[in-house]
Amino acid sequence: MNKDALKSYAPQARRDFIAAVTARANQLGLSSRGAGPEVAPSQPQGDVTVIAGQAWPIKVDGQRQRLITRIQKDGFDHTMEAVAYTWFNRLASQTSIAQILYLQGQGGDAMDEAITLIEAAAAKPTHQVATPGDSVKPVQLGQPNVPPPAAKTTKIIRAAELSGKTYLETEADVDAYVVTLKAALLAAILAGQMVRMQ
Repeated sequence: MNKDALKSYAPQARRDFIAAVTARANQLGLSSRGAGPEVAPSQPQGDVTVIAGQAWPIKVDGQRQRLITRIQKDGFDHTMEAVAYTWFNRLASQTSIAQILYLQGQGGDAMDEAITLIEAAAAKPTHQVATPGDSVKPVQLGQPNVPPPAAKTTKIIRAAELSGKTYLETEADVDAYVVTLKAALLAAILAGQMVRMQ
């Protein structure tokens, strides 16, 4: 296999992987601010945990804690680079374009399934904690009286499917595509959904 193209793309791919891993860490309430990492609190509520206003399956809390431990040990930037390097190596080890496309499709399907499970878990009613003195509901000490955030459903928008053309060749083609994309994005946002681009 000729790996010259991979070698020339590797520096940009490394930056892209680091940016993607950092964006995912930010969604999990982890970021780098000043001298050390900034960690948003997580609030387990039944079989979900709420991090930065977003509901995640409860197992994410344990995975997140392991990541926090690693960040505290190695530093935020170093951890993001190490995780990105792992994923880049997994991709670079693939020698078949068909295998890469298959894995890409599997990854998208797995993410769609995970989002569906997260949305289903977030839609389940959580046990409300009563205030002391309330005789209707039992008081559970050590848990906050915070109503669960409203969970948004996810709308998947496949950007390539919004154009009737395989190639955009003129400024008018680009303008038409951008108008269509904006309309699809705003329709989802106005419907109270969050958008995942594919």
